[in-house]
Amino acid sequence: MNKTTRVTTRRISETYSEESTIGRVNLNAIAAELPPELEGQWIVKVVRSFGRFRGITRDEALRDMFQEAVGAAIKAGMDAERKGGNVEAYVKRAVRSRLADLQRREDYRDMRLVNDDTKIMAGGSRSDFKAALMMVSPRAKQIWRAWKRAGGLMAGFAAGLGTSKYLAETRYLPILVEEMREALAYVKFIRRG
Repeated sequence: MNKTTRVTTRRISETYSEESTIGRVNLNAIAAELPPELEGQWIVKVVRSFGRFRGITRDEALRDMFQEAVGAAIKAGMDAERKGGNVEAYVKRAVRSRLADLQRREDYRDMRLVNDDTKIMAGGSRSDFKAALMMVSPRAKQIWRAWKRAGGLMAGFAAGLGTSKYLAETRYLPILVEEMREALAYVKFIRRG
């Protein structure tokens, strides 16, 4: 990796000051007004847990996430009643799924990958591996394509590169391994950091 950048800007919803015109929010109080079958206090606990993972601790910044979770809970509760299932199980599964989806979307939206002077925005649904593969050099990508075509067999890998098995293993494969190791570490740092 040639350069790294650190994104220090937080979204507006994640910043709160005492002078803010947005009033304080208490998710526990909002959850207390929900019907008991929607598991309001449990939703607050899970939303705060997801928020802590992103470094967000204020209820004001978690309000949108909480509202998304409540919306998923309401829909799941109606589905459970219509299908005759366990409402609590439907609600908990739907809320976790919705929050995980929101987390992924936020990670993809916020992630900035830098390779040389070209910024790559990961806007689609990409795994850590695919995002890292976008960051490696063209030479490493060529090596990866040869490895993939060969199905991991060294003879096919060497033939795809037009070299001997010895050189494929000792010269070319280490290039891919080293660049991917560095790129994966960077992607994990950005997504979880």
